[in-house]
Amino acid sequence: ANAGAALAAQVPRELPAKLRAAGATDAAERVQSTIDGFATGLAGGARTACQAGKQRREWSPELVAKSESCLDVAARSARALLAIETVTAASAPDIVRRVNRTLPDLVSCTSPTYLAASPPVPTDPAQLEAVITARTDVSIARTELEVHAIDRARPHLERLASSPVRTSPLVAPGIAVVDGMLAFHHGELAKAEKLLADAYYAARAADDDLITSVALGQLLMMTTERAADDPASRSWLRITVADAERLSARAPWLAARMYVAAARVADATGDSPGALRHLERTRALAPAGDPVIVQGWLVEAGVLMWTGKVAEGIALYDRAIALEIERLGADHPDIGQILSDYAASLIAADREADAIAIAERALAIVERSADPNDRLVDDVRVNVAAVLIDDNARARALLETARANYIAHDGVRNSKVANVDNNLAVLLLDDGKPEQAIVMLEESLATTEQLLGADRTEVAEVLFNLAVAHRAKGDYGAALAAARRCADIYGAKRPGTDRHRTSLAMVAAIANQRRDHATALAATETALGFPKPPEDPQSTAWPQLERARALIAVKRKAEARPLLAAARASYAAIGLPGRVEEIDRLVAQTR
Repeated sequence: ANAGAALAAQVPRELPAKLRAAGATDAAERVQSTIDGFATGLAGGARTACQAGKQRREWSPELVAKSESCLDVAARSARALLAIETVTAASAPDIVRRVNRTLPDLVSCTSPTYLAASPPVPTDPAQLEAVITARTDVSIARTELEVHAIDRARPHLERLASSPVRTSPLVAPGIAVVDGMLAFHHGELAKAEKLLADAYYAARAADDDLITSVALGQLLMMTTERAADDPASRSWLRITVADAERLSARAPWLAARMYVAAARVADATGDSPGALRHLERTRALAPAGDPVIVQGWLVEAGVLMWTGKVAEGIALYDRAIALEIERLGADHPDIGQILSDYAASLIAADREADAIAIAERALAIVERSADPNDRLVDDVRVNVAAVLIDDNARARALLETARANYIAHDGVRNSKVANVDNNLAVLLLDDGKPEQAIVMLEESLATTEQLLGADRTEVAEVLFNLAVAHRAKGDYGAALAAARRCADIYGAKRPGTDRHRTSLAMVAAIANQRRDHATALAATETALGFPKPPEDPQSTAWPQLERARALIAVKRKAEARPLLAAARASYAAIGLPGRVEEIDRLVAQTR
């Protein structure tokens, strides 16, 4: 009881009162609940170690010492992380985010299987104190860097540089991780990867499972910026999955997080079945109530929507978002980020009206509550701009702001800048400037292929817009080549989805303009032959229209009539009078 009280006493309790004084009552209640829960967990952890080691004699003295050291680091970390001097109503959502994200996880401090496998702590009191101090600085620096709080991390990084135990196997892997995270933040990707790889292997050698999992998580995040067939990308993904399974018995909560990270990479590289397999393992391993379960749902929802199961994806997104709002509050910056991803998935599924409403909500949240220097704000800007692409001036302002910030951080040759340029090119097309759009799209295509690989769906998105641009310019040969490549990628990565259907319709439309009606008929036969019905009627109406156009051209008018009738009904239902008039003119040609 005394040990638990001493640990809990280290946890600062002033923050909720400061929030209430600033008028942020809801934030105060959430922070109060989190801090109280953490302090209770510390006291309970001390009680667990004492009873297991000294009362029931189930734990060895070494195991008790490991637990006590772990709890000490957690308590000291919390003391520093909760020492927030300036509190205002405007900063309240970010404070809730900080408290929820940065307080240490205590489960590793009380799991006998995890503790038994972890490295022994020093028996010399002075050396033990130095190790606990250094590990505390590693813990704080790592959590601050995860939320891009470089200034808050810097004092801890400086202390680590002069720590007397900085080369100890108990400390050195953690220092390499935070140095790697800092290098990544500064855009030094090669340096970051080397440091993180060194951290991983050093942590594995020392049986430091926490740092092992953190290093792999950072390395996997970097692999999404590279080609799917890059040897390093494949290697780190395989290592992560193998290590996750290795840890599944003694540290299932860490293994669950590693599987979610693996699922994100699999999804980003177009391996939807692999992503779903990893998420199944996450659900099997994660403790009840662990936030990683909801993180897994969010990844799964995106996968479902990308693979054509839009209704299922929407239901899972809604369920996950409701739980995250309950946990974090409706104005939390993380909610804004989740909503922006949701909006991007909806626009990909051609649910434009829903996507616009959610995107507006996402942007309002992050601009009001997030640190403007936080990189998530730019990611949200890009997602929102893609949804609000019809609002040319507003979308351009969002994209140009995000582009400037990405370049300042990572340089011009990175996939995020390429994605922004792809969206900016769409705005140029809307302005009637296909030549300028083609230049920007070709640069975006080259960068995306170089960094991510030639078969990624990100490449297909650029190719679709390039086909539109060449078509607008009247270069139907180049347009057809781009559209065909686009359709081939979707056929390999997302077969039978609305994106696949639409890309095939683009092939047919351009082929018809070239009077290559055989190609148009072949493309539309494929587009209309998928067994699963479309989520968006336009993805079927367009290939119906183009097939009918080709049939009329080859004197098969009777076959064209039912296709035109079906396409007309779809376009009339969704309110596209221009398309309806076009179809009526074609119907007249069949008489």
